[in-house]
Amino acid sequence: MHTTPTLYDYVMVNLRTKTTPQRTIARDSGVPYGTLTKIAQGQITNPRIQTLQRLADYFAGKPQPIQPTQQEAA
Repeated sequence: MHTTPTLYDYVMVNLRTKTTPQRTIARDSGVPYGTLTKIAQGQITNPRIQTLQRLADYFAGKPQPIQPTQQEAA
């Protein structure tokens, strides 16, 4: 029986095969570094869909929305 890979599977394969440093992935995807490392290490096995989508978009090369800094938001 063949199962369709999930978004989680896609993210995990990319986290394991990419040579980009995790700090760079975290910064560029907008996912906190601590969250990213826990996902990569299997400590978080059911991350929020928004987190998976940000990472999947990053790996697919889609531009990420720019988050305003606290100074800009004030």
